[in-house]
Amino acid sequence: MQNNTPLQIWQAIISAKNPILCIDSRFDFDAFGSALALREVLQKLNINLRLTYTDVIPERAADFISSEGIEQKLEPSKIDFTPHDLLITIDSLDYPRASKKAEFTPPENIKKVKIDHHDGPIFNADLNYLRPASSSCRLLWEILRANNVEIDAKAGELLAMGLLTDSGFLQYESVDSTDYRMMADLIDAGVDSSALYWKFSFNVSLDNFKFIQLVYMNMHLDLENKWAYSFYMHEDV
Repeated sequence: MQNNTPLQIWQAIISAKNPILCIDSRFDFDAFGSALALREVLQKLNINLRLTYTDVIPERAADFISSEGIEQKLEPSKIDFTPHDLLITIDSLDYPRASKKAEFTPPENIKKVKIDHHDGPIFNADLNYLRPASSSCRLLWEILRANNVEIDAKAGELLAMGLLTDSGFLQYESVDSTDYRMMADLIDAGVDSSALYWKFSFNVSLDNFKFIQLVYMNMHLDLENKWAYSFYMHEDV
């Protein structure tokens, strides 16, 4: 499978008159961060990116993302793609992942761009930017920077959110030195990294603390084989 260049990917996106992006069905800060950051950047170019989501954004995400302008509870199989000239997917290894029922096959007559960082079977679009990496936000950042696209503090925070959460706050093996350069670049763009770390690491409700305690109390460890499991009862919750 031949990857396209950042220039080819970006030219396809900004050439679209009415693009649409179907966000991955599982809630994930990387998927939402990359989608919202791309919409933020395109708005400055007077390009309206339609965002759809097959489920409802969980309440726990309210401190991090705004649901404004995201069409929720909309199965992609129910969408009329006729008005759109480009379908973008980010952080989705295959098209069924955009559906809660895993039953989505995009129309053949719409141009497709796929950006994804997962290592697995390749499901080609017309243009692809696919490579194992820390996050899809990292790949989108590469595309934007390679095309000298300005990233402001708002878009930068969304990109940082996806990068940090998908990389275990820059701790996973997928992280390389460029991820740190990306984070530094976003801080230079105005991102308050300390505030992000605080919201994700310490801004936990009392109910969540109690639930975490319940999980730890019921945890069983197998130190020899290096695995663990826990459980909870519905009545305890």
